[in-house]
Amino acid sequence: MMEGMDRIRFTDGKSISAKLLLELYQYAPWAKGRGATDVQTMLEHSDVILSAWDGEKLAGFGRALTDRVYRAILYDIVIRPDYQHQGLGSSLVEHLLNHPLIAKVPVISLFTRDRQDFYKKLGFVTNHQKGLTGMILVRGGEAYRQTLEED
Repeated sequence: MMEGMDRIRFTDGKSISAKLLLELYQYAPWAKGRGATDVQTMLEHSDVILSAWDGEKLAGFGRALTDRVYRAILYDIVIRPDYQHQGLGSSLVEHLLNHPLIAKVPVISLFTRDRQDFYKKLGFVTNHQKGLTGMILVRGGEAYRQTLEED
């Protein structure tokens, strides 16, 4: 558990500024090319938004979309590097999973390029373990396609 984790405050809501979120997104290669207007629209249309704060410093963020009955999907889980490997990411995901709009949803999905081991510790399984195949259709143009292909 993170030393000083008691200083971390979780905020549920859409009041986070796109500018602050874009500053955090610099640590996430998949967020390359996102702009303030699109991020603001994304925030307005996400069902669940959770941010983690250490005082005035945005330490982590995650969001979800859900039908509130059958399915939910987590997106954009990002933790500032100086807060990683201290329990904040796990705590953020647990807060998302226990949010009232998601807590009773039986199937939660997410995509990850390189954090499978992290999510497995939280109970997630890979699709092939359940006989499923995850698929994605990319329609965002070449710039977006490149963010999906980067290592």
